[in-house]
Amino acid sequence: MIRYARIEDIPDIADVHLRALPEDLLPRLGRSYLVKEFYPQVFRCADTFTLVNEENNRVNAFCIFAGDSRALTGQIMRKKIRLAGYLAVSLVKDLRVFNEVIAILKGSRIELNAGEGDHLNAGLPEIYIIATDPRFQSRGLGREIIEKGWNILSARYPALLVRTSARRARDFYLRFGFRIFGYEFRGKRKLNLLIYEPAKSG
Repeated sequence: MIRYARIEDIPDIADVHLRALPEDLLPRLGRSYLVKEFYPQVFRCADTFTLVNEENNRVNAFCIFAGDSRALTGQIMRKKIRLAGYLAVSLVKDLRVFNEVIAILKGSRIELNAGEGDHLNAGLPEIYIIATDPRFQSRGLGREIIEKGWNILSARYPALLVRTSARRARDFYLRFGFRIFGYEFRGKRKLNLLIYEPAKSG
């Protein structure tokens, strides 16, 4: 069953996030950060909603849809002192966190394909995070959640964006019907910028 996430789902959502994406920056900040800081702020952010797939009273997949991903990131970054504490602990355990934080602070460089225009400034919603518990992957849960999210968003928006550096995720979005319209560079990390525009594809 796919439904809107509730506050009481935060521990389950954090556990899925940790199991599904352990190498990403947010999980490396720890479960405590996700449960006490990150997800409560996500739930408070205007124009953002989270869908979960629940089976047997257990969340096994989720997706955050952000109407304005920059506003969401900005809201999360406002709690700098608390974030700095979690970063300090994470740096002791994993020096790769330092490189990612430096890349974020330096900002990013965008390269768009010729003739694309700037979709990133068009006020389009974005898939902020999507994750499926590894025990439930390859069952189509990610596709179902995106379809449900798009059904909600399509009344207001002509397209949906996503950024990913992972090849497997990129291939998943391409199969779904997204297309690459450019790239974002954060230090040495290259993210694919993808857009889903069903009205133009069919």
